[in-house]
Amino acid sequence: MIHQPKFTHLNGKGIFSSGNRRVETDFTVQRQLSYTLFIVQGDEPVKAFSCQFSNSQHWSLSGQLDDGRPILADQLLLTKIGGIDGNAELSPLAGVVIGQSSPSPLVEARYPLVGMFDGKFSVEDSGWTIELLDSNENANLVGRQSKAWRIPLEGLMLRLAKPQTTLNEYHEKAREIMLLLSLAIGNGVTSYRQIADWGVQGMMEVWRQMTGDEIGPGAIVPAFRLRQFLEQVLSVWRQWKSDKKSEARLAITYINLSGTGYLDTRLFQIGQAWEFLATSWMPKGKLNDLETDLRQKIKSTYQEWKKEHPEADPKGYWGDRITFPFRWPQTRRQIESLAESRGVDLSKIGLDLKLLWRERDSVAHTGKM
Repeated sequence: MIHQPKFTHLNGKGIFSSGNRRVETDFTVQRQLSYTLFIVQGDEPVKAFSCQFSNSQHWSLSGQLDDGRPILADQLLLTKIGGIDGNAELSPLAGVVIGQSSPSPLVEARYPLVGMFDGKFSVEDSGWTIELLDSNENANLVGRQSKAWRIPLEGLMLRLAKPQTTLNEYHEKAREIMLLLSLAIGNGVTSYRQIADWGVQGMMEVWRQMTGDEIGPGAIVPAFRLRQFLEQVLSVWRQWKSDKKSEARLAITYINLSGTGYLDTRLFQIGQAWEFLATSWMPKGKLNDLETDLRQKIKSTYQEWKKEHPEADPKGYWGDRITFPFRWPQTRRQIESLAESRGVDLSKIGLDLKLLWRERDSVAHTGKM
């Protein structure tokens, strides 16, 4: 049986502020998947909000939940006033913070993972303890729900621990692991909630959606090999410069985006992933003698034309476009070099780069195959 995705419903009281206007009132905060909504009822508070409905200025909230935890939210957008139920509704454009931070050293941080349902493990990396654990839900059941509904849901829990480490460092490490897991399981892995734990000193939970919840094409690393996968790739990842990490992040995103949607768009995304990696990893491809000769003759003809028409093409746009086709053979040779360097035989896996790029370009320029 497939159940409705988990729904969070909390009550509290606080002060909503916008400019010099303040509204002190009870509220309800609801959260389903990544969507959060603050609801205010009552004639007087709703009337106070209505005076600001046409104002684009954001609201903020400082309050306390019924269970005693403080709650803070900035950049609340007033989205509704009145209607059949007569409520005021506010939607957060940034994170919602429940609990409060502590100056004490963090004990651990936990990240309920969206899109990750199998592959529990524990590994040590450069002083970090990294664990993938069961959450309070049955991850296998939630995984079936996610597949049936075609929506990203929370499955396993990522737990991180490292002494004398800041919360920002925890978040950066979590993003790094989630990105690499996204590549391994062929599915976007992210977190809509981040939980910082100071032990007896308190706990803070932030509702904030991180990017990367794409429903991808499927795993390239089996679940029982994820520990070995992270042990190998994390040490390599630390050695990469930021530009190389950025290209890898783009490629992983495009790979997972290719798992759904129209076939022509998916071809475009796969083509982009190959190009990102090849141009980042491999030396620039070279033209052969015939291509070099033709390119030089075209450029010479353009330069002669410019002498005859000095006012034409002042920014060199036409000159750039007429030599643009020569970039493709250079890129193709970079991709072929990348595949060869990793022992991938493109012919054996049935990948025709000329055909792929022809269709990719058709999608880019005409929107169809």
